[in-house]
Amino acid sequence: MSFVLVQVIVGGLLLGAVYALFSSGLTLVWGMMNIVNFAHGDFVMLGMYVAYVVYTLMGGGPILGAPLATLVLKPHPEEPA
Repeated sequence: MSFVLVQVIVGGLLLGAVYALFSSGLTLVWGMMNIVNFAHGDFVMLGMYVAYVVYTLMGGGPILGAPLATLVLKPHPEEPA
């Protein structure tokens, strides 16, 4: 099997995992609160941008990127959650 084919397969599986996480979070919010949260996609996009910046500028991986994305995207105490 070609190395490029393996990369395409792994990339497709990883992208499918991101879509599955996104859709399960959206389904969970809709199922519990019975409203559609349109900001869900914005938070996913912002989290991906933080991960990209951590990877390209800081040379870090998921171990550094996940806590940093949590700190960047958490709501302020004076704002409603």
